[in-house]
Amino acid sequence: MNLQLTSNKYKNLQRWVWQKRVGRKHNNKAIGVRTKPIFFGGLGCSGIDYIAQLMKKSLVPIDVHDGPLNNLTPRLFFNKDKDSLALDYSKTLPDDHPLFNIYNLLTHQSIREFRKQKTSAKGQTKFCIIKETHALLGTEALLRTMKCKMLLLIDDPLNIVAQQIDLYGLDSTYLKREKKSVQQPEFLTRFLPNNYKPVRRAFYNARKKSDPRERVIIERVLTVELIQHMFRMLALWYPSLITVMARHDISSTPERLQKALTFLTDSSSQEVIDDFMEEVSFLTYSGDRRVWKNSWPLSSIATGGLSSNELSQSFKALKTCGLYSV
Repeated sequence: MNLQLTSNKYKNLQRWVWQKRVGRKHNNKAIGVRTKPIFFGGLGCSGIDYIAQLMKKSLVPIDVHDGPLNNLTPRLFFNKDKDSLALDYSKTLPDDHPLFNIYNLLTHQSIREFRKQKTSAKGQTKFCIIKETHALLGTEALLRTMKCKMLLLIDDPLNIVAQQIDLYGLDSTYLKREKKSVQQPEFLTRFLPNNYKPVRRAFYNARKKSDPRERVIIERVLTVELIQHMFRMLALWYPSLITVMARHDISSTPERLQKALTFLTDSSSQEVIDDFMEEVSFLTYSGDRRVWKNSWPLSSIATGGLSSNELSQSFKALKTCGLYSV
């Protein structure tokens, strides 16, 4: 109990110091026009970076903040882990939480230090997009407090993990804290209220693997799919604020992206969306869309950094939890 109180005092002090530093740096001059942001969220290597890059390069007046939490000065810390931007799941967060402070600052046109995309060359900005791959377990708290619309991108969890290993390596700190959080009662009882025991069993079985590489891969695949399951459930609970889109739909059916953007914006931005869709060229999605039969893939071919055996073992873990959906 005393340890918990000490930890809470430390977090409150750290938050107070950070807010003071931000206030001094920007002189608390968050004035002028404030636009309600649109959030693009997704795990690293899920394709959310691709959409953000398309919009940043576009000539139409869309203001895009690409991963602002990771590019912030003074540095933002949500915890003392190596991945300091990882948030534990919480249905709500305090109104003065730094996550909300930063996102509110980003929408004020007077705060130039935060703006990664200048609007002068594009004309008057029609809407503001914030893309994030960090702090995703704070998505529901963000919805409940800021009541902003979101596009959440999902993909085959095996493809995501394979690409993450290729880019970040097996020992990456990304998602390590989330791996612990998605196994906690707060998360499991919220998003899998009647079926969370298989998830715990799957993590337990993964920890017993003698091969440390296989253990890490299975745990990461489970973590990725649990976060994407959270996305799907939030879309069901907050249908007026969230739309979920699969990565392969971006190139195969671009009209779905157009429909999603229309959902996210107001009627005054329709012309901007139409111009963007006419201007942009979509790359063909090269990721595998596996066809699974019973408990074994029809084509067990190695993908990226994963062997065929690692793919099969990871899929078995997902099926055990009832999580996998194509």
